[in-house]
Amino acid sequence: MKSRECKAAEADRKFFKVSAGIDWLDLKISLSRLTQHRYVQEELLKITGLKLWVEPCGIRISKLSSCEPRPGNNVKTWVKPMISSTNDVFRIRFRDLLANHGGKLEAVLEQLQKRFPFAYDPQIVGVEVFCDFRHKARSITATSAMTYRLQSALFSTGSKVRQFNPVARRNVFLDVPGARINPEWNLRTGNKWDKISWQVYHKCTDDGQKLPVKKQRARVEVTLKGAALTHYSLHRLNDMQRFRFETLAHLFKFRKPLEPEMMADGDLFRLTAINAVRKVNDATAERGLHSFNNIGRRDKRSWMMVNGDKRLRKESSHLAVVSDLQNAVKGALRRLHV
Repeated sequence: MKSRECKAAEADRKFFKVSAGIDWLDLKISLSRLTQHRYVQEELLKITGLKLWVEPCGIRISKLSSCEPRPGNNVKTWVKPMISSTNDVFRIRFRDLLANHGGKLEAVLEQLQKRFPFAYDPQIVGVEVFCDFRHKARSITATSAMTYRLQSALFSTGSKVRQFNPVARRNVFLDVPGARINPEWNLRTGNKWDKISWQVYHKCTDDGQKLPVKKQRARVEVTLKGAALTHYSLHRLNDMQRFRFETLAHLFKFRKPLEPEMMADGDLFRLTAINAVRKVNDATAERGLHSFNNIGRRDKRSWMMVNGDKRLRKESSHLAVVSDLQNAVKGALRRLHV
């Protein structure tokens, strides 16, 4: 109990400075002529001094070659597609200053367009927004405690909640009863191809290099792709510059389990039932709030009426809002402009 109280004190919001930003921004560019992705990458290296990630979008077939059967061979004639090494649509990932400064990014694209004319305006195909919790006294122990607090309080709608074990080089899924969150491991919810996915971790490295203590922080990230970008009307760079990032605050949800005694309100029978259902489902923040998905959503008092039909609650009645984390993230997103 003392250890838990000590961790809670170290992870107190008032000891952390919270900021928000864009980790990376993926743009799809359509060129007016064919070229290889390495030439686009080389031109960007000349302009920015950075080796940016560039990949062709889709597979382009340059020609079809037919293979004739040999005499006496019963194999039918077949056609082999030849994959072209050139393309006219590419995906480019911009990071750090370029992702967070619309003016600088536009200047880079203008320079790139002089060498490779665009057929259409660049289109946003992915963006990752983060919120960092940096300890004011630069304590690694406190940063680790905040990382654990964020991981155990994150409430998301994604699937396949898991952590990556760097030693065993494998994922450890937390949907198994008995599993527990390890703050030293990266927590992921959802897949990289999903429209929305989440990630929480202690950021202590950058590009494979260990960060100094003063730059380490606890980070929570939300990645938007596909339909999610359409939902928030993020299509072009202009949309990013006008966008109110506070709109994304509802994706950074933080909850905590209510104390059983508070929920029971003096009813011993209900207290026994609450403790029993949590134990059977291994519903605890130590495993992640997804462990509460199957409890506190079906009892009559928690049903919501929609057009006369009974619908399950979006959140378990066993959970409550973590106001200090929620307000901190909302404020950081409100201050974010690109």
